[in-house]
Amino acid sequence: TAAAECAPRHCAMSGTDGRGTPRRLLLMTAWCLARVQADAPVFAAIDFRGLDGQIVANAQPFSFKGAVWFGTEKDIGVPEGLDKAPMDFYFDFLAKNHFNALRLPFNHKAVRANSLIPAGSFNPVLNPELSNTHTGTPVRYLEMLQAVVDAAAKHNILVVLACERLSAGDWPGSGLWYEEHGALNEAATQDSWSRLAQALCDRWNVVAADLMNEPHKATWAMNDPRTDWDQGATRVGNHVLNQCSRWLIFVQGINVGALGDGGTSKGYFWGENLWGALKHPISLSIPAKLVYAPHIYGPSVSDHHYFRREEGFPDNMPSIWNQHFLNVRHASSTAFVIGQMGGSCASEADRQWHVKAAGFFQTQRVGVFYMALNPSWEQGGLLKDDWRTPNTDKLDALAWLPSTDVATLLPPSPPPPPPCRW
Repeated sequence: TAAAECAPRHCAMSGTDGRGTPRRLLLMTAWCLARVQADAPVFAAIDFRGLDGQIVANAQPFSFKGAVWFGTEKDIGVPEGLDKAPMDFYFDFLAKNHFNALRLPFNHKAVRANSLIPAGSFNPVLNPELSNTHTGTPVRYLEMLQAVVDAAAKHNILVVLACERLSAGDWPGSGLWYEEHGALNEAATQDSWSRLAQALCDRWNVVAADLMNEPHKATWAMNDPRTDWDQGATRVGNHVLNQCSRWLIFVQGINVGALGDGGTSKGYFWGENLWGALKHPISLSIPAKLVYAPHIYGPSVSDHHYFRREEGFPDNMPSIWNQHFLNVRHASSTAFVIGQMGGSCASEADRQWHVKAAGFFQTQRVGVFYMALNPSWEQGGLLKDDWRTPNTDKLDALAWLPSTDVATLLPPSPPPPPPCRW
């Protein structure tokens, strides 16, 4: 092997470096390290695409069981909890509970500014990868995203990059995917996606781009170029594919604003309504990369009428989900994933909703991203308030969800190289 070929004949210089270290030894060491690193395995990207209404990876059915870990979209600039534990602790927790993917939020303004992340938002002893090894200062925003992605890769956890908001303080924002009267116009958001692709397209475990979180003021096919999300998602999605053609493109629904969707009386959650896609589907330059990714929540988030016993809850939920979004798959064979699902799981009604959702989407071969790992969410997280204790109520309710083992899609690791012969 390359490492075994290390020998003095490759090092012609003699003498020392001024500190007493023989130059030949320095050159031999550098040459060996370079050759061994060249031999290190580089995983080929997994080929994700939609086929006959489901997501496949390397032509095999794939089940996402993901979690949302928020914080990177906010002023703190990193996933929450990194002041309490290392990244590896959280990814180990997710992997042990059979989560194979992470929804990683960001905001466009932070991507474009690419400033140093706040020093007080993480513990540099627990998370040294977030500090510059030479200066000790925090890394920049894009380097932080790379560090999180690389930490996930060590645990074979996939990553979906999700535009959660336009800027850190912009919540709930305008409800559109761009600023109508600000610096973050659509061209600026596309520039942000270009920067993300440049930084992260080469990471094998980044597999999808979620174009915009819950565009609740958008419309669908209403002939209004300012608000029609179907057209906006097509333009932005094609731009992303032009930058990184292997990524899946997640497109969420709207709130209300599609012809015939029934309006607010139907009880849509933000991001859930894909009614308009029945007659006006998204058309991407690579059609197989489109994945519709609606958001759904339980009765603890909003007490819609269909959560009542007299309307047949919880057995009525599959019919509601079909009406709100899943009929689009039956009509078009487009792949689906639940881009965000959540609730408190504290009341009996909410627990029943969790169990019904997990069971139903399992039968439909639709993956799920759960909101959230963070206990700081108003509905609680997969971890309890100490950021260490598992929330067994939620984990048990989600146990129905299938999760494809990502390791089965990766080539076997080669044996370690032999030591250099000096």
